[in-house]
Amino acid sequence: MNRASATAPNEIVYNSRLISRNPKSGFTLIEVVYALIILAVLFAGLIKISAFTKFNAEQNLYEVSALNAALGVIEQLKSANYELLTDPPTGASGTPYFALITSTGTNIELNLGTSNQLEIPIITEAGGTTGKTLDVALTPTLQASTTLVENLVNSTEAAGMWITIYYEWQHPRTKKTHSGTLRNMVSLVSTY
Repeated sequence: MNRASATAPNEIVYNSRLISRNPKSGFTLIEVVYALIILAVLFAGLIKISAFTKFNAEQNLYEVSALNAALGVIEQLKSANYELLTDPPTGASGTPYFALITSTGTNIELNLGTSNQLEIPIITEAGGTTGKTLDVALTPTLQASTTLVENLVNSTEAAGMWITIYYEWQHPRTKKTHSGTLRNMVSLVSTY
């Protein structure tokens, strides 16, 4: 038989356990310290995750910016006249170049076979001013295809021109160098 007997005005005994009805009862100091330690560990983890996410987002922004610069060069080379690719003009230094048109409409002589340093805008303010840039080194090369095709006058020539862009950039904060290569072809063979 369960019996409850009163031992003090604010306490009752129920099944041999003392249950306090004191409205002033609360957590002990040790329980509060443990709770604070657990919260500190959770907050430290959240801060670390937040910093990691921010770093990865920044890294991806730089990588995509460099990749888009290289893709832009490939697309302009692909849309150029084929004769311009097989016999590019030479600059004052004697190096063959391609006239690259930037997003602002200016022309840049992009030297073929050598590294070209470009300043790529990353963040543009509302007024059109560039807030942040990334220095990207682009090295475009053109190489005739080893596959030969017969043209209309029964002579053989290269089936197309391989365009290779090597790009390299350095992370502004960590100073770690990242690089990549893109390759595409301009074909003389009609697709239809």
